[in-house]
Amino acid sequence: GNGGSAAIAAHMAADFAKAGKVRTRSFENSSTLTAISNDQSFEEVFSSQIMQYGEPGDLLVAISSSGRSKNILLGVGAARSRKMQVITLSGFDEENPLRALGNINFHVPAHHYGLVEVSHHAIIHSILDSLIDARPS
Repeated sequence: GNGGSAAIAAHMAADFAKAGKVRTRSFENSSTLTAISNDQSFEEVFSSQIMQYGEPGDLLVAISSSGRSKNILLGVGAARSRKMQVITLSGFDEENPLRALGNINFHVPAHHYGLVEVSHHAIIHSILDSLIDARPS
């Protein structure tokens, strides 16, 4: 994700690793983002990393409030080319392009960044809580 969505991605990657015992990677490291943006393009900041680190069967969680961020859409394309599964989280318009690209798609029908972002955060937290609850004691 970009901006607030990147912060959600970083937070939840840490929680999935710590509490969920899941191997995670978040692609929001500022040095990596600026290096790829400078040497390639900002549109490729996620797809480049996904092509390097993504493995068949991995899961990409793509977060975009508008569902129209080119770098997120290219990231999903890279994940698909690596035979990864994809969960999308978007908001704003129902016809945003991201909403149709995941194996599972969550859409928040609101046009306020705050409401969309907090909803995305709650959805991902709920997925983690479900994962933890489903594990045998």
